[in-house]
Amino acid sequence: SLLKLYRQTERDGSVSVWNREKYRLASSNGFTHFAVKELTSDHHPDREDEKTRVEAAGGQVLNWGGVPRVNGQLAITRAIGDVFFKSYGVISVPEVTDWQPLTANDSYLVAASDGVFEKLSVQDVCDLLWEVHRFSDMRSECTSSSSYSLADFIINTALKKGSMDNMAAVVVPLESAKSSANSLRRS
Repeated sequence: SLLKLYRQTERDGSVSVWNREKYRLASSNGFTHFAVKELTSDHHPDREDEKTRVEAAGGQVLNWGGVPRVNGQLAITRAIGDVFFKSYGVISVPEVTDWQPLTANDSYLVAASDGVFEKLSVQDVCDLLWEVHRFSDMRSECTSSSSYSLADFIINTALKKGSMDNMAAVVVPLESAKSSANSLRRS
């Protein structure tokens, strides 16, 4: 099952960003291309504040296969599951940031798990959305059936590039992306 592990609430043209477990939220805007702004920071064991909490709880940050991990196993420091690691400083409390203003140029909000970003960069995801936005044949491919969406397109691209982790993605078209939003409503 897929759980939405962050919450976003619109208020006066802003979005509240909550970040927990392995999800990140980004917004994109553009005219001739999309630029991306990351709205969250990943919760990895090598992030200084996360490492401090893990070590204070008696856990260790060890590299395994070149990836920093809690006790050499878990590559994240915030998770709803992974109960075994709770005593080593892994928490389920989301990191809440300030309200982020939305602008007329913002086109999409994207929330995706680390499995997506195992093989795609944030800019890769932004570029995929731009291609769909720009080329009508791809847009029709992504909206021709109710079982396919922009989020599916992102996940399937990550799969084709070899991602082996579990994946989830949510793409929210904003008002300035009316044509894409209307296409998604029809699907």
